[in-house]
Amino acid sequence: VWTVDKEFAYMSEGDLTSSKLAKTNIATGKQVASTKLKGEANYMIEHSDKLYVLTFIHSNPDDIYGIINVINKKDLSLIETIKIDDMMYSSDMELVDNDLFLVKTSDGKDNQSNELIKINLMNKKIEKITLPFKSLSDMHVHKDHMFITQGNSFLEPTEKKIAKLHLNSSKIDVFTTEIENYVSYIHEDQFITSDGTKIQIYNLDNFKKEKEFKLEGDESLFTSFFIND
Repeated sequence: VWTVDKEFAYMSEGDLTSSKLAKTNIATGKQVASTKLKGEANYMIEHSDKLYVLTFIHSNPDDIYGIINVINKKDLSLIETIKIDDMMYSSDMELVDNDLFLVKTSDGKDNQSNELIKINLMNKKIEKITLPFKSLSDMHVHKDHMFITQGNSFLEPTEKKIAKLHLNSSKIDVFTTEIENYVSYIHEDQFITSDGTKIQIYNLDNFKKEKEFKLEGDESLFTSFFIND
């Protein structure tokens, strides 16, 4: 797992028991700091002077849990840890002001979950938000809302649901797309998604489909797309 800022790349790799975290100068390619973290690294984001690295502890098969490692970006020193019970995997994390969100893609028994975890980084309060579907995939923050997609890492069929979480009221609306949401973005007030065969564009206000493009090639090789402008 990795992330970057303007000067440095932060990369972590390891096994089920520990992970190495390294800081590399992008301009020179030289590693300037490294450390070890407890558990299997799963996701990492950076903000300001900190890294937030999610690792999982598998030492007890009856108690698999996650740890948010709050890291000082300057020297990779560990500031604090926050434990998240009953969790084996997360496919996405987002930081919104002082709240860190992550999807509980699978619980400690490797079952699909419908929980969105919200951690207040000031008081360390953990809130579990129950969504009306399982197989949670990606999060997209747009203005006062968060959109959570339904997806499957093994590309198995889903109900193609999208949850719209109102961040101020915790109200949840649910929409359905016509295609699987393997890769999606929000760009200029539009929700753009693809199943490897098509790209579809939806209006964020009413979630009506506005445009559709067919992709050329073999969808079995599809991994991602990006927006250039």
